[in-house]
Amino acid sequence: MSKAHRSCLLEWIHYNGSNRCEICKADFADVPPQPERTTHNQQQALQILTWELERSRPFTRRKRLMLGSTIMMLVLVTCLMCGVTVSAERSIIRNDFKMDDYNSLFSICAGFMFFCLTMAAGLTGMWVMMECCYYIYRRRILRHAHRFAQNANV
Repeated sequence: MSKAHRSCLLEWIHYNGSNRCEICKADFADVPPQPERTTHNQQQALQILTWELERSRPFTRRKRLMLGSTIMMLVLVTCLMCGVTVSAERSIIRNDFKMDDYNSLFSICAGFMFFCLTMAAGLTGMWVMMECCYYIYRRRILRHAHRFAQNANV
């Protein structure tokens, strides 16, 4: 290496992207390592990774807010219907279980209460399941990207 110009060696290292000798695989003496630079293929891979993660996101922040407020509204309506149902049931008991308007009110309130409860539970379950699937998918993509980065550095 004593016959090689230092400036030529530095230019070769910059062009090659590594401060290792291609023949013996040893690091060049007194030459600082080149900073990691991303190739065009690595940049494309990172763009594809970013696009994949954004595409697979199940809910935006706005959709999460809407879904959360819908679930809260269903829970509040369920609580309200529970109160009305209990009130109607007490009226039925006070009237010695006679068939009147309280029976139909009780049936309607109880049915609507269970409908709202089922909708709230279903939406919550769907939301949790989609978020879990997203996080599992995201971890798989990030593991793949990590392996890709390790292979690119070798």
